[in-house]
Amino acid sequence: MTKNDLQAKHIEAMRAVANGADVWAYGTAVDLREVQRAAPELITIGRAMMAPDDGAKQQPYFGAILTDAGREFVGLPRLMAEAA
Repeated sequence: MTKNDLQAKHIEAMRAVANGADVWAYGTAVDLREVQRAAPELITIGRAMMAPDDGAKQQPYFGAILTDAGREFVGLPRLMAEAA
């Protein structure tokens, strides 16, 4: 799979984490990992930021945020303007 093979479900998942979010839904997690494998320059996946301290509670799969290239790919403006 390449960047050009990404489907609507991948774009939707990318838009869901455009500004950064913990991923709690299995389907979204799978879709974002597929994006990461196909085009790692579009997304940054890391540790969840809002995971509960109690290990008995449901835990997010990971945290994710789009890169500037990812935001451009889904048609969103960049987060910060480049310095002059």
